[in-house]
Amino acid sequence: MLDYDVVVIDTGINTNHQLIKKNKIEGISFLSFQIENDILDEIGHGTAVYSIIRGHDDLCTIFNIKAFQKNKIYLEENELLLILTYIYNYINCRFINLSM
Repeated sequence: MLDYDVVVIDTGINTNHQLIKKNKIEGISFLSFQIENDILDEIGHGTAVYSIIRGHDDLCTIFNIKAFQKNKIYLEENELLLILTYIYNYINCRFINLSM
């Protein structure tokens, strides 16, 4: 089981952003009920949330789950349950951030 302080469920993260690129970024994408490695943030919100959390605690470990993108800015109940089940089964974390 993976250990993190925070799991962020949002729009992903822009790993090339000047505030982010020096950090080790970890995460997955949960779009269309499939787990993928593409966590590129097309909107910017997930990157902003990551930056805010990192700004308050630069030592916390953060795992990013991309659940939204430009053409899909909502989650169905069953999609959220699938993501939360994945976290429960595979990630040990202290907090889950849901910007909904």
